[in-house]
Amino acid sequence: MAQIDDKPAGRRVLVTGGTGMIGSALCRRLVRDCDAVTVIARPDGGRQRLADIADKLSIVELNLAEFDRVRRLLVEVQPEIVFHLAGTIFNPPILTAADHLNVNVGGTLCLLEAMREIPGSRLIYTSSAAEYPPGNNLTEGMKPGPVNVYGVMKACASLLIDSYARIYGLHASRAVLFTVYGPAEATHRLVPSAILSVLHGRNVRIHNGAVQRDMLYVDDAVEGLCRMAVAKLAPGTAINLCSGVGLSVRQIAEEVLQLMTSPIAIDERPEDTRPDEIMIVSGDNRRAHELLGWQPMWSLEAGLRQTISWFRKHGVQSTSGDAN
Repeated sequence: MAQIDDKPAGRRVLVTGGTGMIGSALCRRLVRDCDAVTVIARPDGGRQRLADIADKLSIVELNLAEFDRVRRLLVEVQPEIVFHLAGTIFNPPILTAADHLNVNVGGTLCLLEAMREIPGSRLIYTSSAAEYPPGNNLTEGMKPGPVNVYGVMKACASLLIDSYARIYGLHASRAVLFTVYGPAEATHRLVPSAILSVLHGRNVRIHNGAVQRDMLYVDDAVEGLCRMAVAKLAPGTAINLCSGVGLSVRQIAEEVLQLMTSPIAIDERPEDTRPDEIMIVSGDNRRAHELLGWQPMWSLEAGLRQTISWFRKHGVQSTSGDAN
């Protein structure tokens, strides 16, 4: 097992994508553990998720594609750890291929170039299971096999990061995230959509109930990211953060209904299934256990209960601007 400090305490940390669901949860953890936390936020990005800790952060509005501004910020902040969570969303597919390219690849390239001027800094990048081919027990050593444009661009960004680690010695590693859910998640996604449907007395609408996802509660994802930031990992290391269990969308929706004791029906419309849908996906998390001592601590039931409680209290508040 790799040597790991308890937490990234006393560090200067920079987070991209900090206004997203995962990013805001990570920032909440970091302001407790670190000396200084700087967040890069899109000019049009919502800050609602960071409202309760805004006075503990330095939030800088800029586009990651603005290389000169990114470089100046990094030189000024001198971050020891950079968590790179900024990226596009796949679902719903409202973005063009150019959007996915500019944000995921162009933004990542600008950040990598800027980090070359910060010797000794460490990069933790949230790559995606969408980079893999569909299947179960997916492992980090697999060749990319994305079935949609989002996955292609995320895979390109991952290849860039691995190249900079190899060529320039950048201390970069990749957390391969599967389906992360939890409080403040964007309302169009499966879990909050099901919860809000019940709260508003509407049928829970899904496309294809047979589609499979590997669900991970957001606190487990944050714990994995923080452990990666302080572990002695070889540059270019990729680590799956996942539950290791594939569940059908129908199973997940039914669990929400059961926990909310709701008689609401599930309205399944397989004819609406997207042509670039990832039908089957679950990961192998053994490397995370071996290198980080990490394993998921939240069961699906416990995570859903916590998420349901949050949405009962907050409704749709603080769920906009979800680009993690």
